[in-house]
Amino acid sequence: MQKPYIVGIGGANLDICGRTEGAMLLRDSNIGSIHLSAGGVCRNICENAARMGGEVRLISAVGADANGQILLQECKAAGLNTDCVSVIEGQRTGSYLSIHGDDGDMMTAINDMEIISCLTPELLSRFQETLEKAAVIVVDANLPEATLTWICNAYGEKKPIFADTVSCAKAQRLLPVLHRLHTLKPNLMEAQLLTGMNTVEDCACALLAKGVKNVCISAGSRGVYYQNENEGFWVSPKPLEAVINATGAGDSLMGALLAGFTAGMSLQKRVQFAVTASVLTIQSKDTIRKDLSEKFVIDSIKECIAQ
Repeated sequence: MQKPYIVGIGGANLDICGRTEGAMLLRDSNIGSIHLSAGGVCRNICENAARMGGEVRLISAVGADANGQILLQECKAAGLNTDCVSVIEGQRTGSYLSIHGDDGDMMTAINDMEIISCLTPELLSRFQETLEKAAVIVVDANLPEATLTWICNAYGEKKPIFADTVSCAKAQRLLPVLHRLHTLKPNLMEAQLLTGMNTVEDCACALLAKGVKNVCISAGSRGVYYQNENEGFWVSPKPLEAVINATGAGDSLMGALLAGFTAGMSLQKRVQFAVTASVLTIQSKDTIRKDLSEKFVIDSIKECIAQ
């Protein structure tokens, strides 16, 4: 029998991450290091889910260029099914440039994601069979609003849809389809923007009132607040001595939520599993920690989660 699989629809990029050795000097050249890796919010979520035991199929687009070939090779090496990734002639493969201070926190970033406009309802309709048989669909707000609306209207009543807000600028694309979402994962700033509320708990209540069934708000070192119509609870990490790279924390959190969901984990265990995955990820220089696995994360819960 076929294992239940996740379908991810969204961006796939080449990530270029720079980090200073000392305090950031604006409008000047900074000594530091530069690291290249496969990226893109949805692609990263999918790779994390695959590394933690999920069966994953990616729907995305890359250019007919060298970066596109690198991304396809990296996806396959990570265990992702790329049969639904379209190679688009005349388009640049997406790229994302982020600049980090010596503490690992991101200072600023630039994304070149024009190719994602190719992910239209017309293109996605080619993969109807794959979508119809998915156990769960995950989307990111990099997608055009018309595409998000099409996905959520076509499949939101048939199967669970998880959504990642990506950024404050793009989160608003999800406003028309919040009532179609099974799970929404914003950070606190994004949740405040979507609701006009201030506290984590008030934001969660407001999102539920807009129709979202499950809300998972990431709040930095405070951890994650999860709420649905039945319960609301915090899962907080133990204090960390250092953050090596905070870029991938949200992607590993969502990837683990999806892997835990398809594995049939209880809600409390699923959220603990997800927060642990994010804690392990920010202690790695890589946006996606290469040794992540379902067993590694489960075995690390007690040492990562505050009781």
